[in-house]
Amino acid sequence: MKINRQSLQEAANEGLITADQAQSLWSFLAARGHDTASFRFTHILYYFGSIKRNPTSASR
Repeated sequence: MKINRQSLQEAANEGLITADQAQSLWSFLAARGHDTASFRFTHILYYFGSIKRNPTSASR
């Protein structure tokens, strides 16, 4: 699941959390996002592209 600032703002608009809580939570998640590894579809394409160009690198 992806959470963005808009989602938190919508939760605040619905009364599920306060606007201050939304801002604090967004700041917390944004700070942690820099420490989190991610693996996206573009990474997979890059990996398979390098194998195709250099088949010996996959066996190392």
